Amino acid sequence: MDEKPVVISSYLASIEPGRLEEVEARLACYDGVEVHGVEHGQLVVSIEAASLDATYERAVEITRLDGVTTFSLVYCNFEDEQP
Repeated sequence: MDEKPVVISSYLASIEPGRLEEVEARLACYDGVEVHGVEHGQLVVSIEAASLDATYERAVEITRLDGVTTFSLVYCNFEDEQP
């Protein structure tokens, strides 16, 4: 089995009024990024990446998207290789 370590994290993103669909569509273009829920101008987003650095870089990219007002870490899990 050739499994690599992976970091799975979830975030709550607050979106400017009227830009929810636009931001959600842009997030769908990122590898390892998934939107799990939408409610009251907020998105529940997960990032799956090979390292903490890669996770951080992707999160920074998302915070810089037009329409994203906040992007807050809710949970982070580090998966190691299985024996």
